[in-house]
Amino acid sequence: MKHNNTFLNVEKSKHNSKFDATFVGINFCSAKWLHGVQRSAKKIRKLSYKYSNADGTQYPIKIYNPNYEYILHGLHINDYGDIKISKYSKFFEKSNFPIFVGGDHAATYYILKNIISDDNVVVIQFDAHSDYLDDFEHCPHGSVMKKVNELNKINKIIHCGLRGNLNTGPGIAKSIENGNVVITRDDLNFNELIKYIDETDKIYISIDTDFFDVSIAPGTNCPEPNGFLYADFFVILTNLLSKFHVVGIDFVEYNPKKDPSDITGVLLTNLIIESIAAKNNRINNKY
Repeated sequence: MKHNNTFLNVEKSKHNSKFDATFVGINFCSAKWLHGVQRSAKKIRKLSYKYSNADGTQYPIKIYNPNYEYILHGLHINDYGDIKISKYSKFFEKSNFPIFVGGDHAATYYILKNIISDDNVVVIQFDAHSDYLDDFEHCPHGSVMKKVNELNKINKIIHCGLRGNLNTGPGIAKSIENGNVVITRDDLNFNELIKYIDETDKIYISIDTDFFDVSIAPGTNCPEPNGFLYADFFVILTNLLSKFHVVGIDFVEYNPKKDPSDITGVLLTNLIIESIAAKNNRINNKY
């Protein structure tokens, strides 16, 4: 089968608005010790080939799930290609559902600043860490949510799944003081999360790979034990996407260099596929 070097072997196109979802690679790494994260979109594209149509056709996408049948049936997806997000200033045609893949977590700030045009956005961050340090210049990925909170278009941040011993008490306290919400790993479920969301909210979702348990997602620079497993997060994510107005999503902090077995990449590839399906009402959970 001929590969287009695109996600699911779909069309490479800059005309986002005519598609149901747009895959955007983020070629970004803010620190030398994080090196490898800038290659994650390329790796996810490669891993997605096994889910693309075996006969080389693009549409209809024939991914079949025994619980939900053809989950991408009738949908059209494009791959925008890779962008250097910190320097990105080109006009980005608004997508019906942009999916940003790659880079360290600092990429989220540039995405929200330069690309997402909506106002009064609620950011839902799935992460082991609050990323609310003070110094964006020297530790962008560890202070990204504090920087995001400074954007006028951001209503609030909901930190979800915090756990482990690499957090900062003053940072978490400062975020709460700034009007944000913290839901720890032990308290996180869909019913708890939606207490802090209104039906009319515009939501941006940011997923740090270290949110997941290290046993299923070792391919990240700051792994932590006792993270979320796939099935539990699937319920939260697909319900969010199907029931609320999500203006964009990113998958960050995946480092293929630390993922020799590809299990982290396979996990993220499937979550991206299922996110597109849920956003377009192809997955309906009873919750």
